[in-house]
Amino acid sequence: MLLILTWEDDEQEIDSDNLGRVIGFCAQEDHALPYNTVYENLNFFATIRGIEKEKIPVEIESILIKLKLSSFRDDLVLTLNGGYKRKLSIAIALLNNPKILIMDEPTSGR
Repeated sequence: MLLILTWEDDEQEIDSDNLGRVIGFCAQEDHALPYNTVYENLNFFATIRGIEKEKIPVEIESILIKLKLSSFRDDLVLTLNGGYKRKLSIAIALLNNPKILIMDEPTSGR
């Protein structure tokens, strides 16, 4: 078990098996799959994060709208410029509305 202290002053015990569901991570390097679309990447990472299958489309649509990526949903990642690749990395980190978000230089360009 891991004890998580949040800014809301409530304590929660979280089983280490579910840790990936409460922590979002945005690495300095982009880890999206370049030959998949933006939507396919979000679907893939939502599945890995353990989001229930029937909730994935709603979660993806919400993230696409919030980060203004809707018009890129069917674009291959390799066609995106650096800024939109960073936005996609942040979108992946925000899937499932994590309580903790770890960002390693999220605005660095490559």
